[in-house]
Order: sequence, then structure tokens, then C-alpha cells
Amino acid sequence: KKYNISLGISLLQYPLIKSFIAMLDLSLDINKKNIATEKIIKVIQSPYILAAIKERNNREILIYTILRKSKSYFKLNQLITLMQDCPILEQIIKDIAKIKIANENTTENWLEIFYEYTNIFSFAIEKKLNSSEYQIFEKLQKEMLILNKTIILNNKININKCVNILKQHLNNTIFQVKAGKANIHILGMLEAEGLNFDAAWVGGLSSKTIPGYIKNYFFINNHLAKKFNLPFSSFEIITKNAKNMLN
Repeated sequence: KKYNISLGISLLQYPLIKSFIAMLDLSLDINKKNIATEKIIKVIQSPYILAAIKERNNREILIYTILRKSKSYFKLNQLITLMQDCPILEQIIKDIAKIKIANENTTENWLEIFYEYTNIFSFAIEKKLNSSEYQIFEKLQKEMLILNKTIILNNKININKCVNILKQHLNNTIFQVKAGKANIHILGMLEAEGLNFDAAWVGGLSSKTIPGYIKNYFFINNHLAKKFNLPFSSFEIITKNAKNMLN
């Protein structure tokens, strides 16, 4: 390959991850038996859920039917009656609705529920993933394990708060799909550090990049981060980093 673009972005920005989060959000609505139109349409359109190809035409018709109702929300029974021509999707919705949800639980137990949702939807199982999608899905599985490590003071939280913790973590996780060898590399500053090039073009050093912003670490409070000089934990460190970058 002539070019290798290596500019890591938030994990939450990848289509596969957006589809996964849409699946979680819809599952929560199904358990409440009050489903937002926007959420069900996102999932119906997803290529990563069970029978996405087999029921594609009927699911497109279903989307049209839902939109024609001009409703922001549907009761569970109302939505199921519209799915007669999408029996696999209908069964998925019914199976999700059978899952019992406690008012509060530990993050580890909520993670098990998320796995159950994933299994029912057969998320990213039926679709043949390309190399990039496979790497992203593998990264998602690793990052979800944060819910086994998250310490909550009262030990138990509701499922919505747990989903928000996961979303925040995925949004804070920068990920770049691995690429093969190339003659020309488009890199971020971290990837380019220490490498030698025949020629280089440096761009993007605007006020949005330099000097930078304070970073709040997920597990470490601000006082400790500053004490141990973690990157982007204080304005002094950010200023020093900006000078090094310019040099």
C-alpha cells in the first residue's frame, strides 16, 4: 500500500461501536417497554445484528412503516405488531423483553447482562467482518472489561449509569486500526515520535492542538495525577509538552 493513515480517533466514533451502543440503548428501552423511534430505527438499519441480510428488504419496509406513524415512542406491544414480516427481529425483541432487570446491581453483573443482549442480537457474529471491523470488535471486547474493574462506592448502580460509564470510557479510548507497510505515512504526533523520514510535512498545530487541554484520568484523581506528573494533568506539564512538540 502506498499510504498508511494512522490518526487514532475515539473508539466511540467507529460505526461498529455506534451500532453496539445503539443496541444497548434499545435493549434498555425494550426492558422498560417504552421504545424510542430513533433507537429502534438505528438498530433495524444495523448490518451487525442477526439476519440483517436475510430480512433486509422487509426491515426497510418496517422502517418506512414506523416513520409513517409519526410517533416518538412506541409501546412494546405496538411495536411487535408491526414486525410480522420480520420474524427474526420480532423474536429478538421478545427475547430481550424477557430479561429481568434489577433496580440496581454491580457493574460486573451489568456486564453479564450486556453480554446477554449481545448474544441475543448475535452482534457482529453473523456478518463477515473485514480486518478493520475485526480489530475494532476485539478492542471493544477488551475495553468492556473495565466494568469488572470499576469501583463504585455504594457497590451497586442502576443500568443507565453503567451504560454511561461504558460510553464515557469508549469515548476516552483512542484507537487506530493496524495497517501494513507503506511508503507514505500520515501520523499523529505520538505515532511519529522517534521515527526518521526522508521528508516531513507538519500540520494541524493550531490553538486547538497546542498547548492542549487538562486530562481527567478515569481511575486517578487530579491531585495524584499532578503529583506523579502524568501527561496533560497540569498546565505546567501541558506547556512543557507544547514546547517539546514545537522543538
